[in-house]
Amino acid sequence: MDVKPTVVLRWDAGAVAALHEVYFGMDLEAVAGATKTSPEYKGQKVLGEESYDPGKLMLNTAYYWRIG
Repeated sequence: MDVKPTVVLRWDAGAVAALHEVYFGMDLEAVAGATKTSPEYKGQKVLGEESYDPGKLMLNTAYYWRIG
């Protein structure tokens, strides 16, 4: 709520992670159950790159993201 439409998502690296998989979308269940073949899968980020730029977001729209 009250997020700018040009936000960059950031997270802390996992304690034993070698990389992070990014999932992002507008459907909570789709993001929660997404796999690497799902449209919600946005790729991998290596350590030191703990951010994802989803591009310009639509106002009054719910977005969901998950880091695996």
